[in-house]
Formats: sequence, structure tokens, C-alpha cells
Amino acid sequence: MMATLTVNADYGLDMRGIDFGWLPYADSYTYGSTIFAAHFSDGTIEEFRGSGFDYDAYGVPTGGTIRSYAFFDNAYRVSYVDGIRIAVTSVVDAAETYTTSDDIAVIGRALAGNDVLRGGGIFDYLRGFAGNDTLYGNAGNDILVGEDGNDTIIGGSGKDRIDGGAGSDTASYAGASSGVVASLGNPGGNTQNAYGDTYVSVESLAGSSHADRLYGNAAANNLSGDAGNDYLSGSGGNDWLHGGSGADQLVGGSGADRFIFKAWADHSGDTIIDFTATQSDRIDMSKIDANQSIGGDQAFSFIGTAAFSGEAGELRFIKTASDTYIYGDVNGDASTDYTIHLDDAVTIWNSYFYL
Repeated sequence: MMATLTVNADYGLDMRGIDFGWLPYADSYTYGSTIFAAHFSDGTIEEFRGSGFDYDAYGVPTGGTIRSYAFFDNAYRVSYVDGIRIAVTSVVDAAETYTTSDDIAVIGRALAGNDVLRGGGIFDYLRGFAGNDTLYGNAGNDILVGEDGNDTIIGGSGKDRIDGGAGSDTASYAGASSGVVASLGNPGGNTQNAYGDTYVSVESLAGSSHADRLYGNAAANNLSGDAGNDYLSGSGGNDWLHGGSGADQLVGGSGADRFIFKAWADHSGDTIIDFTATQSDRIDMSKIDANQSIGGDQAFSFIGTAAFSGEAGELRFIKTASDTYIYGDVNGDASTDYTIHLDDAVTIWNSYFYL
């Protein structure tokens, strides 16, 4: 089940401060089988919607399922979460204690799926809990914690602390209005939307649709450039680098790195700066359909330095004194449909590819 949490752009949300302990002290209440709301004298309202709400003689909910929650400030909806499914009695139990740990536990159960959390325009502290979550900080200097699962965290503008938690997590700059410099190993040099961002337990970076410069760290990283003429550098570790569309430059660094190409039309003009076979670097073309004239996903046929024969799906290379060029023919016209450039003179073998 996927829940969606949205914070009004004029506000922020600090999930560390969630406390249902105020519910028994409201000035008035709204009761119904599908709604329970607590109204406070300062104009704020906590509203729960769901199904099957029952109440005891004192107006305390005794049964039913909560499916959405909203917090209002003088008619402005500050935050809203829907797509949840928790027992109303779990909120009642949390409201009767003097700690917030059980309140946070209730939120954790509500956000245990692959959820989407969108912060507001000022400081947010968002926590994804379990599942493969997507967190958006939007504006403000936010703290974004993915926690368990393989999370994607988009800080937005502002100086954000991006904490992936457990799993394989990605800091993404997909919505940036211009190219970014982002480095997991040296974030002090970050620019644009990445400026001021810091990373904890983040394994991967995803760039924008502009020209980005993405750098990994000493661990195994996954760098994805998206559109634009990007520069990706894995640094240490066994990294996976995918430039996306545009003429990209890919630097694996030390370690057994994988240079990934997913669509032949996107990658013509890419350059691998430091392909090193002795480090077990590999070129992964397994996602490309080598012969589009027949159904399915066909693998390439590596023919070494031989000329194209006119059969679709052939892959060849030419080595010069200082460079290597890999050419592919996907339609069988014996002409080059895309090119990958290696910035070194390398004798290419079939074993250097995932085809």
C-alpha cells in the first residue's frame, strides 16, 4: 500500500514533533462514522477520515479504520496524508501516553509501504520509515531520512541533509532548473540545487536534465546523468555509471566499474575516459535491443574489427594510436547507428561486454 503525504508550500513539517497527546484536550469534536476531528481554541484542527468509526459514552473512538489525516491552521490545510490504513484505536492508545515514541510508531505503521512524502516551503523533517520511498524536500533547509528500503530523495532548493538510512538510496536532482555539481565524497564543492547538501548513507546520485557533474566516493556507487552532456566520476569502489541521453563523459576510477548503455539513440557520442580491463571494468549493453526488426530483446553479436556484414545487431571496434571506437549497427544497413568512444587505445574482447 502506498501513502502520500503533502505539506502546504507556506508551511513545513517536523515529523519528530508529531504528538497525538493533545487530542484529549481539544475544545470540541466532530463525530461521525467516517470522520473524527478535534478542534482547538487556537484555530487548529486535527481531522481523521476513514470508515467504521465507533465511540464510547465519552466520545472516545473505540473502533474503525483511519484512511487519511489532515492538520488545519485557521482553515489552511497544513499537511495531509492519504492512502493509509491504521486502526483508530492505535491513535487513541498513543494519545493516552506522555511520550512521543508510540506516536512515531503509529506513523511508522501508516508509512510502511512505498510512500511519497512532499515537504513544504520552509524547514521539513521527513522520515520515510519502511518501504522504497520517495521524499521531496522542496524549498527550505530540510532533513530528509529515507530509513529502511531503497529510497529516492529529492532535496530541492536549500541546504538539505539527505540521509538514506538502510538499503540502497539515491539523492536525485531530477527537478533542478540547471546542471548541478554533486559529490558524495566532497559535498563542499556542490553547486546549484545541490549546494549545501550533505549525505549520510547515500549510495547513488541521479542528475538533472541539464549538464551535470556527479562524483561518487570510495564505496560502490550508482551514478545516473539523465539528459544533458554529463560528467560522471565513480571515484573508488565498484561503480555503475549511466550517462543517459547526451554526449557524456564517464570515469570509473579505481575498482571494477560498469558503464551502462540502455538506448542506442541516447548514447552516441559518449566517452569512457578510463576503461581498464585489468580492473574488470565492463561495458553493459544488455538493455539495448540489438535488432529492432524482430520482436523481443536481441543481444549484440561482437565481430571484433571486421566490417559490418549487413546483419542487424553487429558490434565492432577500431583502435587508433590513442583512442578506441565501438560501433553498433541495429538495423542491418552496414552503417554505424551509434558510437562509444574510449579515450585510450584498447584492444576490445567479447568478454569486456555484457551483451
